[in-house]
Amino acid sequence: MRKKEEIEKIAELFARFRAEVENLNSLNLYDINIHAENVIIPILNIVYGLNLVNINNEVKNSSAIDLVDTDNRIAIQVTSTATGEKIKHTIDEFIKGRRFEEYDNLLIYIITEKQKKYLDSTFAIAHNNELEFSEKHILDYSDILKEVNSWINISKIDSLLQLLKEEFCEEEMNRRKYLLENKETIKTDILFPNILQVVLPQKIYMGIIGIDRDEIITQSWSTPYKLKKKAPMGKVLSKAFELLKIPYSRDWLTFEDKIISFKPLDNRDEPLNKLIEIGTVEEYSINEFADISLKYEEALLHLINRSIEELASYKNIQWVSSLDSNL
Repeated sequence: MRKKEEIEKIAELFARFRAEVENLNSLNLYDINIHAENVIIPILNIVYGLNLVNINNEVKNSSAIDLVDTDNRIAIQVTSTATGEKIKHTIDEFIKGRRFEEYDNLLIYIITEKQKKYLDSTFAIAHNNELEFSEKHILDYSDILKEVNSWINISKIDSLLQLLKEEFCEEEMNRRKYLLENKETIKTDILFPNILQVVLPQKIYMGIIGIDRDEIITQSWSTPYKLKKKAPMGKVLSKAFELLKIPYSRDWLTFEDKIISFKPLDNRDEPLNKLIEIGTVEEYSINEFADISLKYEEALLHLINRSIEELASYKNIQWVSSLDSNL
């Protein structure tokens, strides 16, 4: 009963989101569409176990795509326009920009409501260029509800419901409307919180990847997001989280044929332990690991960044790392 009630509340909050976007667009306040890109990131990350970031934070008005998950090689455009012409244009721009070299999957998320049917001609340019794209790659709230309804883990449903409550409460919606109506008079500043103290863990763990790569790829063919046989290991591992029902987290890294993390990979109670070959975990101090080689030092810096991003996500903070920062 609790699951049914929470899913009904989730559906109600999505309806509120759609109404907000449609209402503000009718007032020519189209910036809500830009804001929606960031709103939808944590939602899609929770629902599909992704690690999306907003590419527009790095490249303004990036052609064809708004959100990317480089580990899973997925690109998403977020739009309130559900027409076939919009879908076709997005696919066209994706192909023209040769985005398929970076991302295996293109998805389009409609923040209002997708059409019930799209003409086959809408996807012709994708098929002509051997890009796998069909109606199943066009998502809206109904697809999220179907996915959530299949969940057994009630705590995961709780997390999504809490996130939606925070984003679509009356206070937050009124705040967004006020900011959009008064954006010309409100002064905004970009804050760089470089006085934040970061205390590193004392140990780093590294273990050989223990999953059956071919089996994960084969199992993925019965899911909405199929892996290619040559999929990078990071993408295979991300799919393994889903197939092995492991709670997804960002604070790990593939390194050579291994996984590194600040989490104790040799602990049977640690979810990441399911991805590690038994008896292969090595433990290092931070300094020992960094001193092995420059390559190890760079891997450590990357892991630190991902671990901070994971911690920030618990507070619904989107961590955007500077392109020219050095930790």
